[in-house]
Amino acid sequence: MRIEDLTPYRYTRKKGLESGISVGWLEGDDLLHSLGNSPSELVKLLKQYEVQNRCRGFHMCEYCSEWGTEVGMGNGEIWVVKGDTLYIAPYLIIHYIEKHNYKPPLEFIDAVFNGFRPHSPGYEMRLNKILNKDGQ
Repeated sequence: MRIEDLTPYRYTRKKGLESGISVGWLEGDDLLHSLGNSPSELVKLLKQYEVQNRCRGFHMCEYCSEWGTEVGMGNGEIWVVKGDTLYIAPYLIIHYIEKHNYKPPLEFIDAVFNGFRPHSPGYEMRLNKILNKDGQ
């Protein structure tokens, strides 16, 4: 499913995600307009995130030379938190960066490097606030 980078998230209707910002929801020629070198540590940091909002099934990478190559990581999301902003990317973004030279927007890269680290108390607290799980 295609969602333009840095636009409101609309993949699922899970409560709290309506304020999320989409990154990496590519389709068709989107990849051609987003090629570039990402910082070498970006993939390493993204792999530290827990897969969120898993969906049934799997995703086929339409950019692999053999169309329809199944990518085992294609059925969930990565939630990156910086400040009060939640960036939501398909877990497949890692594959796009590693194998197809996709370069996410600088705003997202900055959030990965300078936002709350996954599995930290700050990340969990801020994520809960964003998702309204704390009753506020």
